Amino acid sequence: MRIKRQQIINFLFIVTVFLVTRQFPFAFLSPIMNVAVVCLLLLSLAKEKIGNNEAYLLIILLMFPLTCNFLYSIGIVGNKVLLAVKFYIVLLSIGLAYFVKVDKFALKWFVILCLLQVLVMLAIAIYIMTFLNINSYLPLRVFFIEKGWGDIYTFNGYFYRIQIKGSALLVIAFILNLEIKLFSKRYIITFILLLGIVLAGNFAFLIALAIYFIYKIISLKTIRSLNGYFLKIITSLFFLSLFFPQIYRYISQTIEGKSDNSLSMRWDQVDVLLKSLTENNLVFLLGRGLGHTLDVITAIRDYRDGIYFEIQIIYIINQLGVIFFLCFIAYNIFIVILRWGRNSREVYIAYVVYIVYAVTNPYILDTNHVVVIIVLNSWIYFKKKVNDKQKSSINHSLI
Repeated sequence: MRIKRQQIINFLFIVTVFLVTRQFPFAFLSPIMNVAVVCLLLLSLAKEKIGNNEAYLLIILLMFPLTCNFLYSIGIVGNKVLLAVKFYIVLLSIGLAYFVKVDKFALKWFVILCLLQVLVMLAIAIYIMTFLNINSYLPLRVFFIEKGWGDIYTFNGYFYRIQIKGSALLVIAFILNLEIKLFSKRYIITFILLLGIVLAGNFAFLIALAIYFIYKIISLKTIRSLNGYFLKIITSLFFLSLFFPQIYRYISQTIEGKSDNSLSMRWDQVDVLLKSLTENNLVFLLGRGLGHTLDVITAIRDYRDGIYFEIQIIYIINQLGVIFFLCFIAYNIFIVILRWGRNSREVYIAYVVYIVYAVTNPYILDTNHVVVIIVLNSWIYFKKKVNDKQKSSINHSLI
């Protein structure tokens, strides 16, 4: 049996999603993930049907500013070549991900692997609440941090935030599963994914979901369908729960905790990165170059040789500078409009939701971002196939 190119693309996508969501405990397999992404992109580009050199032109628009910055980074600034190559490939992969799509089978596995992440998070939470307490869980927290697997913490000893790596895709999986019919039990799956989002304890996730729910309520013209009733119920419960005393205390504690720790650390990172960028006009325009690392120590953190920040997008701006960063953003806006069209509002909203919660976290402009773009591309492709099938069925019945 001959294996088709699309089947290989689907397989590489599933491998990528598995390794992205299973960074705990398989973070050491990230090189395999990077190879899978590169192969995925190359196969998709080879499959791309090029008309009027459109794809070539788009790729040139992406590669030219990034390549200029890359040469500037290693030839003039003198950044480490390996780090420059790393960020060059990451940004190039995000731009090329718009040419990749997978089929329904791969999208189902995307959701299944996100469900696996939720089960792992739930198992950790149950273990802590069963065998540990607010004092005895601390060695486990230190162990996770030292291994680079994420963080597990609590403010009150009752609700534990399971912020392990691999949870960045849960919100997109939630929206995808609710919007298109991949499984017969999609509402049960939706609730499980929602449970995982809550367990993650990431306040940005809840803000992003609130934006999605508000959009759906505004755009929902009728509730006659089961999907409409379900959306009304889950949205109402989501917003009503915000008025419960326990939820109010949770939000207050989260904001208070972030103001003391997370927010202060974020502001410190933004401060050192922007100071580095605005040292002079040339650096402000052209950046510090791909792969640039800081040589700064503050009262909060030692930034020397660090390449991951809570607000990663500021670090990317620090590397690219204003000119190259605006070129990169302009390319992404242009290709989104060109490839997704004007009749994909739900997909655009899903992308906005991802950016809202990812921009304040360290998983924007990375492999998570690549996966999200591929999922949204495939969503449009899946939607188009369904519409074409319905039109064909109508035409056939009329004949």
